[in-house]
Amino acid sequence: MSTSPLPIRIESLPGFFGLSRLALARRLESLGLPRYRADQIYTWVYQKHHRGAAAMTNLPAGLRARLEEVCDLSLPRVASTHVTRDHLTHKFVLELSDGARVECVSMRTERRLTFCLSSQVGCALKCSFCATGLMGLSRNLRAEEIVAQVVLMGDFHAWRDDRLNLVFMGMGEPLANYRAVMDAIRILHEPLGLHLGARRITVSTSCATSSCR
Repeated sequence: MSTSPLPIRIESLPGFFGLSRLALARRLESLGLPRYRADQIYTWVYQKHHRGAAAMTNLPAGLRARLEEVCDLSLPRVASTHVTRDHLTHKFVLELSDGARVECVSMRTERRLTFCLSSQVGCALKCSFCATGLMGLSRNLRAEEIVAQVVLMGDFHAWRDDRLNLVFMGMGEPLANYRAVMDAIRILHEPLGLHLGARRITVSTSCATSSCR
């Protein structure tokens, strides 16, 4: 019996963190692989916090050997980290694949750990209280770039806190990037993923209807 790796067509590589479980299942199916493997991969990445194929021991060796051709499991590079004197708040400056930079922040209190997420590179609204508006809007973030902020900060804190809350209060206006923000929320809410409940996710907006079309 042949033990050669499974034949997988090389095509445009989607980012894992922008794929819903169903989308990942469809991706696998398009490559001639069983759809149910999506559940296993989701569990490894989001619940067991492993992104290396070698650790995914319930996947066949052929799929593990070629997983990097199914989707991109990499995270943005952390360009710099800034921490407050009490070490309860950390700001991460992330460099995205196109060189753009965004910020995300983790804030710990006695009761919870909160991740503040960005939804855009810059912002077009120019609110008087926000320095981001001075940058202008460069582009919207993709869902994978939003979800990756959560995974990156979760890894930093070693996933020690089960009282995690998310707030979309970072760079950008979430409702001006509605589709990607909602796609990211659905991925984060996925039961086989991080399974963050709706009450743990807050979308903060200052966006007028005319500005979000």
